Amino acid sequence: MSRKYEFTGELKTVGVTTLRQIRRISDGKIGGWIESEENLSHNGDCWIDRNARVFGEARVCGKSWVYGSARVFGEARVSGEALVSGTALVSGTAHVYGEARVYGKALVSGEARVSGEALVSGTAHVYGEARVYGKARVYGKALVSGEARVSGEALVSGTAHVYGEAGVYGEARVYGKARVYGEAQIRDQAVVCGNAIVKDFSVVGDHSHMSGSAIICGNSLLGGCIHLSGCVCLDIDGVLFGDVFVQSSNPVAFRVNQYRATIAGNHICLYGEFKGESRVSRDLKFWSSESGTLFLMQHIQDSNVYSRFVNLLNYSIFQMSGSNSF
Repeated sequence: MSRKYEFTGELKTVGVTTLRQIRRISDGKIGGWIESEENLSHNGDCWIDRNARVFGEARVCGKSWVYGSARVFGEARVSGEALVSGTALVSGTAHVYGEARVYGKALVSGEARVSGEALVSGTAHVYGEARVYGKARVYGKALVSGEARVSGEALVSGTAHVYGEAGVYGEARVYGKARVYGEAQIRDQAVVCGNAIVKDFSVVGDHSHMSGSAIICGNSLLGGCIHLSGCVCLDIDGVLFGDVFVQSSNPVAFRVNQYRATIAGNHICLYGEFKGESRVSRDLKFWSSESGTLFLMQHIQDSNVYSRFVNLLNYSIFQMSGSNSF
């Protein structure tokens, strides 16, 4: 194996670690700082630029580059055609590969993997056993952790946090202060933003949009063009789909679980097409006020379903006293 670089003789101490500067033999180009030759392969076009540092048992290989003031350490790997730049850190046993980019002040640590054409930037942190791949982007101050997955052309930004075994796929966007966790999934072209929370086994897909302090939990599945905003909490053991808009300026809970319907709160508006365990669909509207509760139901597909759901509403609709029960 021919040698690609040599040491210049310049030394730098970082903590208790002594780093040595490298120089490319072919053209005399001054490179960055490594602890040993195990940190940078002599094969391929991989390189560590002037101010970058790679140490510990970390390794840079393939056609990858580490430049700027970036640092790679621990047992981390940078390979393929990956680039790590800015003041980004890659540590632990993390691996950045493919054509992935990690830059800005981003941090990839733990056993995390960033691959494909994925981008991690800003002060975003990908850690734990999280995976970011495809053409996904994680930026801003976003966090992706646990065993979470972000892929496709999905975006996670702001101070959003995706964790647990949750996934964000397709062209979905999660931003603001949103939280996605448990085994929840955000997919297709869905948007979750604001202070919204998606948890448990819930799925938000198609063109659905969640904002405000909306919460979806349980085994709920949102599809179509669902819009949830305000202080709405949905726990639906079924599917809510179509052109549905749910909004509340005060805490409201809507539960359809094992054929029991619960709707509560002030200023609720739900309309469009709904399908859940109750199998109610088409233009359902209801709201409540301080003087009592009023609901209007139209175009129920099945008269037996209508009768059953009305009976449920008779004992399941109530006025909340001011705080969300979820």
